[in-house]
Amino acid sequence: MNGITLQQAMHALDYHIDNEKFEPTIADILRPKKQLSVYDVQKIEREQEALSLKEYHENNVVGPPPDHVLEKLNKLFNKTRVPAFNDYSDGGEEDE
Repeated sequence: MNGITLQQAMHALDYHIDNEKFEPTIADILRPKKQLSVYDVQKIEREQEALSLKEYHENNVVGPPPDHVLEKLNKLFNKTRVPAFNDYSDGGEEDE
């Protein structure tokens, strides 16, 4: 079939179904496989990570982090937290 195997045609069909909203034409199935860009690969990796995290949360009991982790996080957040805003609505400090 135009120099492609059944496996390649099935792969092209699966790719089309996953990425297009219209039914495929013969040209969509017979054309060579699209070369994935770096962004496409990163998108696929993010989707796989999100799915594995979702699966983990669905299948495992997830509780709060241990105390030593909470202490480290609080130290980190306290270092990066912006100091409280000083109220200067009354005109600020008086110059002497």
